Amino acid sequence: MKSSESSHGPAARDTPLLSPRRMQAAALTAVGLTSREIAQEMGISVAAVLHTLRAARLSVGAQNLRVLSYMTLATRQVDLSRLPDPPPGLLDEPQAHLVLSSLRYDVPDHHLMAAIALRSTTPETAVEEILHALRSTLALNTCGLIGLSFAAGILTGLEGVTPPPGAPGCGRVRVTRATVMAALHQKGKYPLAYLADLYTEPVETVRLRLEDAGVTIDAGAATSPAAIADAVAALYELELSVKLIARHCRISTWNVSNTLRKRGVRMRPMGPIPAAEKGQLAPINQLGPDGLSPFAP
Repeated sequence: MKSSESSHGPAARDTPLLSPRRMQAAALTAVGLTSREIAQEMGISVAAVLHTLRAARLSVGAQNLRVLSYMTLATRQVDLSRLPDPPPGLLDEPQAHLVLSSLRYDVPDHHLMAAIALRSTTPETAVEEILHALRSTLALNTCGLIGLSFAAGILTGLEGVTPPPGAPGCGRVRVTRATVMAALHQKGKYPLAYLADLYTEPVETVRLRLEDAGVTIDAGAATSPAAIADAVAALYELELSVKLIARHCRISTWNVSNTLRKRGVRMRPMGPIPAAEKGQLAPINQLGPDGLSPFAP
């Protein structure tokens, strides 16, 4: 599509700043590139792309790539010229227009069809068929369709990401870096120095993030096995994966799963834990002399 950032005019909204690397990865995602294609363009590994996009999502409080794409496109800093030109009249169809304008909803991906169906009073199966037809016709993934919606003027960045009232999954707590830090500090009693090292940020930046989130700073925070278990449970309630919880708490995934099972938490489906991984990180009851696990995530 022959459009670019200059065609958008002033920025529609202010979005939390992303580093240049994260902004580049988010912008490429917003025009429909896959992780492999982004890795080739940026000259990094696919794993690095996934890590960068996850960090970008946490920074802006987006629970999925759709919302990250919308928020990135709303800055008016994305080059949309690489998007394809849609067939004449395709985007003018009311149902296609409705689906495209609803991809921005801040709900888990598995609730998206239900949220769109609620807005349009169209059966979920029909919504799914429309979305599949758009993907196939335009050869774009969902994030690319959001980019095309901006290029075509269907979305402007002023709509926001709030789903229709009563949409499933819309009551979830928004997971941001600050909410994760708060859980680690309040529940796990991890000190500010630990969080600063974990996120590679100055201690003062960590302090400001927590204060902005309304967290009372505990200057004498010192973690313990019981506190780590509390942090594991709190992060699981935020719907972080077992692997991501393990990296944040610097324990093994086996210990995360074992802790949750002992607390009677109903586990979400996950793949088997490799036997070799069980002894890869410090057990939950074996911490370093400073109260922290000596193992890096």
